[in-house]
Amino acid sequence: MMATSRETSNRRFIRSALTLVELLVVVAIMSILLSILLATLGKVRESARSVLCKNKLQGVSQSFQLFAEDYGHVDRGRESEKLGAHQFRLEDFQDSLYGTEEFFKQPSGQFGTIPLDARKQPLICPAGPKGLARDSSFQPAEDTITPLSSVSVGFNMRLHKANVKIAIGPSQINVLRDVTLTPRILEHPWTPLAFDVDGADAQARPQPLVPFYSAPSIDSDDLYANNAFWFPAKRHSGMVHAAFIGGHVWSSRDPKMAPDWNWSYQPPPDE
Repeated sequence: MMATSRETSNRRFIRSALTLVELLVVVAIMSILLSILLATLGKVRESARSVLCKNKLQGVSQSFQLFAEDYGHVDRGRESEKLGAHQFRLEDFQDSLYGTEEFFKQPSGQFGTIPLDARKQPLICPAGPKGLARDSSFQPAEDTITPLSSVSVGFNMRLHKANVKIAIGPSQINVLRDVTLTPRILEHPWTPLAFDVDGADAQARPQPLVPFYSAPSIDSDDLYANNAFWFPAKRHSGMVHAAFIGGHVWSSRDPKMAPDWNWSYQPPPDE
């Protein structure tokens, strides 16, 4: 029996409908697979940045060990040279890494503000803010590195400024004094040296802070209390990476309370 034109039309409609449904199913499956692929690639990139950050921090720690041990270092920095061959300042070590102040070298043919190469600069976290630059001058880092809100790696502030109690009459006041480091600092391997910081947080404080130095509160009765100088950046899946004086790098979701992170150590301050 010959099919009527109505039956033929119905069959064509059903086939078209099935084809459309199949197409929608394929599109849905492809969308799901694509979203999974993108998420996986994102995690791979995040993991790669995390590894690079750790490698950079370890390099900073190793450079610090050499800086501290090299008694005959001929270019240790202006402030450190005033102290003598066996003593140095943390800020001079930082300047040596940034290439600021007496460590500044003018790139050929470049003037004004010069972008820092994030791939080579050890104090730029690969997962941190972009666009850090250095002015062409012989000034310290805090006057030449811009913008300060993009600083992503800082140093343990207690290795830079020690809290000291000074007696004034019957009472005492807290002051911060410069710290002089010696090779004996290497006898404290569990003390954090450099770690992920949030420069934007430091700059957003009621009184903006220079983000190069940070440390958590330990004693409730000093100038570090209430995390006054604490602005870590948990940019690696909620974790902070930190390099230690001992040369190792650890990570923690709570770096202030992490066991074996010796934040309380501070070298003797200058008299």
